[in-house]
Amino acid sequence: MLRHPDAALVHGPAVRAASAGGFSVVRVAEGGRILQRVGLAENRAPFALMLGGPDRRTLFICTAEWHKADRAPANLERLATGPRTGEILALPVGVPGTGRP
Repeated sequence: MLRHPDAALVHGPAVRAASAGGFSVVRVAEGGRILQRVGLAENRAPFALMLGGPDRRTLFICTAEWHKADRAPANLERLATGPRTGEILALPVGVPGTGRP
């Protein structure tokens, strides 16, 4: 269950949402039904989402290292002062983005 998303975007008639503690990105229909879940590697948390590419059918996911066993303050401190672990993942999606980013 995604209670407090860290990132979200409108994607067709649904919403894409990501949570650092969930290690996944979901596409959710009105009413809460999960249409798609994209799991990320262990200890990779999503922080931002964007649809792009020439036809807006590429989902970009900004991720960074996040250790579920550590509390949020320790993870945030590591993000601010530790090694740079950020990555941008790109994967194709069937429903194109709409509007302007």
